Amino acid sequence: MTHKKIGFTLIELLVVIAIIAILAAILFPVFAKVREKARQITCASNEKQIGVAFLAYVQDYDEHLPPASYNDIAQPTTPTAWMYLVDPYIASGITQAASADAGHSYSVYVCPDWSATSVTVAPALPSPSHSYAANANIMPSWITATGQSPSTNPPSSIASIQGPSQLVLIAEAASGSRIFTTGDDTGVDTGGTGNVFEQCQAVYLIGRARHSNGGNYIFTDGHVKWVAAPPVSYTHQAGWSAANWWLLNPTTEQTGVVYKRSQYPNAVGWFNEN
Repeated sequence: MTHKKIGFTLIELLVVIAIIAILAAILFPVFAKVREKARQITCASNEKQIGVAFLAYVQDYDEHLPPASYNDIAQPTTPTAWMYLVDPYIASGITQAASADAGHSYSVYVCPDWSATSVTVAPALPSPSHSYAANANIMPSWITATGQSPSTNPPSSIASIQGPSQLVLIAEAASGSRIFTTGDDTGVDTGGTGNVFEQCQAVYLIGRARHSNGGNYIFTDGHVKWVAAPPVSYTHQAGWSAANWWLLNPTTEQTGVVYKRSQYPNAVGWFNEN
């Protein structure tokens, strides 16, 4: 009587393990890309809600945009940010002191990929309650640090905007309520002075490559679009602890989101219509 052998040989087990390892090596990067795409879509959905809230706000306030931040007598020590002003149309429950509300994230105002690009700049920025920031060219900040006020920098009206589908309203950032841009990305705090202008630029430079080397933007007409970051290498700037710092060469960069329309009229979008 012949007995049939039951089980696998060592060679057969090794072959099966090798096949599983090969499949895992192929599929895991695919799964990672799918997860990242899902986070990008969630971020875009957040921004779409914010864009609709802005349009509703504008309709209720004589077609004028809110300030990026301002000093309210009810909150004298911490500026009130634009999130608090548009939140009645979203109802997330964000507080008036949202800019300093570390440890409490309001999902609609926070990109799900924040943790992937969270870095500390000087001075330290806390884990934010928000990770989207306003274009300071059309949404000024009426706070002492900027030297702006309603009389010197009045709120922009939608009627005054020439190309709302290409003018950036809100961009991804690493905390902060507003973004200043100088036309290139070299105005960094190389001396470690903690200059407010340079900090506001820093939060944008850190955030704009958040999703597959690009970022989501809300434009002034309310639509949301992903735009690739400039095709340049990472570098480190002295005086900042940000390890991943994007630099833009203003003489060659002509696509994507740029500083000024008059310099790059073929760009997808810009921060300044001049």
